[in-house]
Amino acid sequence: MTYVLLIAAAICALWGIVSAILLTRALDLRGMPTPFLFIGPQLPRNLGRYRDVTRKETGEVGPLFYSFLIPINCAWVLALLAALVG
Repeated sequence: MTYVLLIAAAICALWGIVSAILLTRALDLRGMPTPFLFIGPQLPRNLGRYRDVTRKETGEVGPLFYSFLIPINCAWVLALLAALVG
């Protein structure tokens, strides 16, 4: 059971990482570049920027915002459950 939870957590984390890269790319296309090496440290700033920019453009928060937040939080929860079960 522990391994299943850890594999699910790893999949969620990978999904979050890919979403963060895509989110950064979306900001780059809008003229707000972030150097690749600083994607991690500037992720909270980029999440806020993406949320604000997409809300101004469409009236709703863009899908990459939730595509990052939900899997990353699921990864934390699944990893904690794996630690508790194991």
